[in-house]
Amino acid sequence: MRHLITKANFKLCDEASEIENPTVDFNLYEEDHPTDIEIDVLASLGANGSTHFPLFHEVREPCIMQRPVGDLLYIWHTEKIEGSVFCLHLYERFPEESGSEAVVNSPLRPATSESASNESSRLFVSDRSPSPPPLMRSLVKFRLTFGFKRNAPVNHDLWKSREVLIPVTDTVASIPLQISRLVEQIALDDISLTATLLGGSHQLFLRPTLQFPDERRFYTDFTRTVRIDIVDDLYPSNIGLTDVTPIQVKIKLRPTLEQPDDLAEAIIPDVKDNTDTFHRIGTLATITSPSPGQRRRLPFTRALIGRLEHDGEIDEEVLKLSAVDSWAINGLLIGETYAHQEPRAEKGFVLTGPYHGAAGVEELTARVQRHREDSPGEGSGCELPVAPMYCWRGFDEDWRYSFENPAARAVAHLAIAVRCVNMLPKHSGGSNIVLPAPENLQFEVNADDTAETIKEVIEEEFREEGEHEDERTTNRLFQPALSGKWRLLLWVLPQMDNQTTLFQYHSGSISRFLDPSKNDGRLYLEAHILPSSS
Repeated sequence: MRHLITKANFKLCDEASEIENPTVDFNLYEEDHPTDIEIDVLASLGANGSTHFPLFHEVREPCIMQRPVGDLLYIWHTEKIEGSVFCLHLYERFPEESGSEAVVNSPLRPATSESASNESSRLFVSDRSPSPPPLMRSLVKFRLTFGFKRNAPVNHDLWKSREVLIPVTDTVASIPLQISRLVEQIALDDISLTATLLGGSHQLFLRPTLQFPDERRFYTDFTRTVRIDIVDDLYPSNIGLTDVTPIQVKIKLRPTLEQPDDLAEAIIPDVKDNTDTFHRIGTLATITSPSPGQRRRLPFTRALIGRLEHDGEIDEEVLKLSAVDSWAINGLLIGETYAHQEPRAEKGFVLTGPYHGAAGVEELTARVQRHREDSPGEGSGCELPVAPMYCWRGFDEDWRYSFENPAARAVAHLAIAVRCVNMLPKHSGGSNIVLPAPENLQFEVNADDTAETIKEVIEEEFREEGEHEDERTTNRLFQPALSGKWRLLLWVLPQMDNQTTLFQYHSGSISRFLDPSKNDGRLYLEAHILPSSS
C-alpha cells in the first residue's frame, strides 16, 4: 500500500505561447522515485518521459527558476503544493546534436566519449530553449579510480580513472549499484576477467568510497547505513556541484563455488545491506511520560523493535529484538532503527498492536512471519520509528520558508531534546565512550541562543564526573588523551509536519528553526562527536 503525500498540478510551460496548456492533477506518493514521477507526469501530459526529462518552476516564478522534480517536496509545504501550479520545461535525456557542455546517459553518464558506445559528453539540449539555466542543479561530476591488486587477472589499461556524471536527484544509496553496472560494462571488454567470472571460480566485490575532504566522508561510508537521501543533499551550494568528487573503488576477486547466470550476477557491491524490515513490537516499560513540570519536554520513548534474521547454525529464522531511542516530533516518531541497542534482560516491556498478548518469543516470531507473508516489505506494529536524514544544503538558502523569527517573540524559551552520536574512529581511543542517556539530554534554552551557546550546554553535560545511572564516561573527552582531538557538529530538525531531514547548525539563533504558525517551542537536535581534523 502506497502512502499519499499530496496532489500537485502540472502543465507544460506556455509562457511564450498564445495558447494555454492544460493542467493535470498528479498524486505524489512517499514510495515513488523522482524518475518515476517525471516519467508518469510527462505521460499524463502527452509527453515522452523516456526521451525527455522535466525541470519545474511555480507558475508565478520566472522560467529561469527551474529545478528537478525531486526537489518539489523539499521546497514546498504540502498545503502549498495543493494550491500551486507547476510549469514544466522539457530537456532531452539523450541529445544527438552537438551542444554546450556536459551529459546524460544511464545508469552513470560518462563525462568523456572514450567508451566503445560513444556515449554523449554534453549538456542536456532543450527542445524549447538553447540550454538549461546556468545555476540549475542537474548533474554532479565524480572521478572514479579503480583499485585492483597488482597480480589480479585484469587488463589494467582498461581500468584507468574516468569521470562520470550522476543526476542530483539520484539517491546516494544507489551509487554502489550504478558503479557495479559501469564495472560490468568495462569488464565485458576485459576478456581475461570475464572468463574468470563467468567460469564460476571467482566473484568481483567492489567497495566505493566517496573521498570528501571533510566530515561528509563519515556519512557516506557504504559499509554503514547511509542516511543521506539524494546526491544534491551532499553539497552545500551550487558552487559545490561544479567540483569533481573523487570515488575510490576498491575491487577484490574472491573465490566462489557459485556458477553465475551472467556477468552482472558475479559483480557484487560490497556494502551494507539496508533492506531489513523492522517491526514495532512494543515499548520498554521503564520509560514513562513526562511529569507535570516537564510538559515542555519532547516526548521520549524507547521502542522495542524486531527484525527477522536467518541463523545459519540452526538453519532457521530467529527474531532479533532491539531497543530504539525515539522522540515524538513533527507528527512522527523519530528514531534510528539501525542504531539500536540490545534490550537489557532485567528491563520489562509492553507488547503492543498485533503482538499484544504473545506468550513468548516463539509466538512473537510466528506473528512477525505471518505479517511479512501478508504484507511483504512492510513493517508492522504501532508507529514504527522513522530514521532521520542529513542534508548539507543550507537551511535558509534552499527552503522557501526560512522561519524568520515571528515565533521567537512569542516563545522566549525553547525546550530542546538532544541525541548524541559518537563518530570517533576506533584508533582515536574514543569510540567506546558511553554517552549520557537521551532522557538526560533535554534542556531549556533561550530563543536567541546560538549554536555556540548550545554546544556549551551539551559539553557541560559531558564534563560531569561521578557516578550516574546512565554510566556515562564522556568526561574522558576532556582528558589529555582526547582533549582537542574532537569537535561537536550540531544538526537541527526544522519544525515542519512530517519532516525528517536535519540541517547543520553553525550560526544564527536557534529559534529560526521554529514554525511561526505553531505555538510550540520544542526542537529535536543531534550532536555528533567528530574528529577535529574532519
